[in-house]
Amino acid sequence: MPVWTTRVSRRRVTAASVAVGVAAGAAGLGGWSVVAGGPQRAHDARADPAAGDLADARRVARTAANLADRLQATSRRHGRLGSLLRPMAERHAAHVRAFTAEGASTRGRAGGRVPATAKAALRDLLRREQQAATAARAAATRVGSGDLAAALASYAACLAQHEVLLFEAAADAPARGRSRGADR
Repeated sequence: MPVWTTRVSRRRVTAASVAVGVAAGAAGLGGWSVVAGGPQRAHDARADPAAGDLADARRVARTAANLADRLQATSRRHGRLGSLLRPMAERHAAHVRAFTAEGASTRGRAGGRVPATAKAALRDLLRREQQAATAARAAATRVGSGDLAAALASYAACLAQHEVLLFEAAADAPARGRSRGADR
């Protein structure tokens, strides 16, 4: 795994997030929702490319919801990580809203126990964010809609930034000891 030699300040992360939001708004993606209608079957996705796009958007939304829930669960377990993890969970929630139809519900699940140490929890989150980024990049190359591809690529970029922040935090976290007792 590469060693990151530069630090990314919260100010730079916030500025980058705002820049992505402004770029999305300028590209006409502000308030955009990519999903409409109900669930599609796998054979429908093969017969209708738009159905495949919708299935990819739903899958990404479900992954984002799961990540948001996992980040929140980790933040509750390791309170000192809250200032890092809560903004990430909020960004995932925003992507869930972007990739689901109005009124549709996408519920996430945290997926198992949160590791006892902060370092292990951060590594677990890093692994999950990397898997989600890989899936989002693959979906961006698969979909037929240019707008959806751009939104998926934007989400993959967001995940990549999360990876950098989580990697740095994991490198700085103590290897031993539970953070729960120290956090409250």
